[in-house]
Amino acid sequence: MTLCALHASALIGAPVEVVFDWARDAGSFRLAGWRPMPPGVTHGLLDRGDQLRLAGSGRIRAARVVVCDRPRALQLQSSGRSPLTYRETFAVTGAGTLVTATLQLPAPAGPGGRRRGLRWLAGRTAALRAAGERPPRLVVAAAIVSDARLLVGSRVEEVIGSGRWELPGGKVRPGEPPRVALVRECREELDVGIAVGEAVGTDVPMGVGDSTLRVWSARITAGTPTALGHSELRWITADELSGLDWLPADRALIPHLRRLLRTG
Repeated sequence: MTLCALHASALIGAPVEVVFDWARDAGSFRLAGWRPMPPGVTHGLLDRGDQLRLAGSGRIRAARVVVCDRPRALQLQSSGRSPLTYRETFAVTGAGTLVTATLQLPAPAGPGGRRRGLRWLAGRTAALRAAGERPPRLVVAAAIVSDARLLVGSRVEEVIGSGRWELPGGKVRPGEPPRVALVRECREELDVGIAVGEAVGTDVPMGVGDSTLRVWSARITAGTPTALGHSELRWITADELSGLDWLPADRALIPHLRRLLRTG
């Protein structure tokens, strides 16, 4: 099948890992008119196998994430008689991260098809650029480890993410240093004092241009964890990480949390 390829690019002043996660956030696709579909991820970070509904050529198509190579490439593929392929690549430059987007349509796409494709590409790259220009609100969390076990909490009272697991923490107040905020949040949520260690992984977007999660390792220096901000607390091992129903941003950090637990 002969294909017609359309291209667009955006230069975003943010680290490539952060830009990649903005790009695969379900909210970024909603801004461009695509809708993530259950049973896959519908809020948070998309991964290989997740599906979306794509508007194209006058009808709605189903597409699947077929490549999710962080932080290098993201690719979606639709099926049917007139398949579409959409691919984004991410490159580090001296001025930020260069995102190159390619949309492949069956040829001849026709003037109408090309216009729709170019319009969609422009909307998609504009959404990514806008996400990079809006300063995200910072949320801090602690990976508290004791005896090779990690402390996690669940907030079943929340409507969105009800009953899902997360690392303890919360929002940084205006003018508050992030590490100081983490100590305060652990005191308010767990009634413990902590010593903050090294960063765990990279910042993870919790919603496009909205909030970013930053995690540090930590150890308890005073008190016993009490569920003041959660309905349940639990100590888990590295082998139990994948079995929990995590909030999406926390789930993205599982490989780093597993490494933390296994290396001490």
